[in-house]
Amino acid sequence: MERERELGNESNESTRSEEEYDPVAEVQRVIESVVQFGDYRRTQRRECHNLVRRFKLMLPILEELRDLPQPFPKIGVAWLVKFKDALLFAKDLLQLCSQGSKIHLVIN
Repeated sequence: MERERELGNESNESTRSEEEYDPVAEVQRVIESVVQFGDYRRTQRRECHNLVRRFKLMLPILEELRDLPQPFPKIGVAWLVKFKDALLFAKDLLQLCSQGSKIHLVIN
């Protein structure tokens, strides 16, 4: 996941100067990938489902952001990039709860 985050940041840096960079699409892509995770361990199932539910609740807000006139102000793009990074960390946590072993969960 760190590799994905690094690759995402590199691609963001190279495309930020271009007009076609869409930070809302990047955030939506992260949320949609989180929603596709399978079952979670019984001990974390409730918390993970709550987090995924909250991710899903953000999708209509992101659709509203898409309807705003483009381009976004620089501060808005910076905020969305930080938001995407936070979502990637949450995605890592959810993936660990979904696919990690019980011993690995205790260590982390």
